[in-house]
Amino acid sequence: MATAGSVGKYFREQMVGDIRTYYEEARQVIFVELQKLDAFSVNRLRNDLREKHARIFVSKNTLIRKALGDLKGFSFDASYVRGSTGMVFLSGDPVEACKLLADFAKGKESFKIKGGVLDERPVDEKAIKEVAKLPSREVLRGMCVNALAAVLSNCVGVLNNILVQPLLVLQAIREKKEKEQ
Repeated sequence: MATAGSVGKYFREQMVGDIRTYYEEARQVIFVELQKLDAFSVNRLRNDLREKHARIFVSKNTLIRKALGDLKGFSFDASYVRGSTGMVFLSGDPVEACKLLADFAKGKESFKIKGGVLDERPVDEKAIKEVAKLPSREVLRGMCVNALAAVLSNCVGVLNNILVQPLLVLQAIREKKEKEQ
């Protein structure tokens, strides 16, 4: 028969495994503080994050440290895992999720962005808020396409001038000869 202690240990090991799995799938995580945040707000945030291909996971700090401390190539500031800690695992565009978190944190003292790991590099709260100011991936792609289109349009214009210029010179010579006759 399983004792309460063995069930608790199994549950903790399961949570540690879940945290590792979520990080290995996402490779990007943002630590947030959820001090005295009501359940309705957390559920709304959870649903909004799901639309941005991200998920929030709340666990005990000791389990977070145990799960993430053993991962190779993963480093983060230990101060991120203090107080009521939630981890937002980002699978999609990090800009969209950072914008959502920054907007959610505005005007809420009960919710704070602590820092995290983006593209396998530790980042602080300030860096995450800077990422939130960037345009989305789709907007950046559109900007690149427009820049390339402008360059190609200029090249076509230059090539057109190279071909048209001799014709214009010949036409000017013809008109000059017609005037002289």
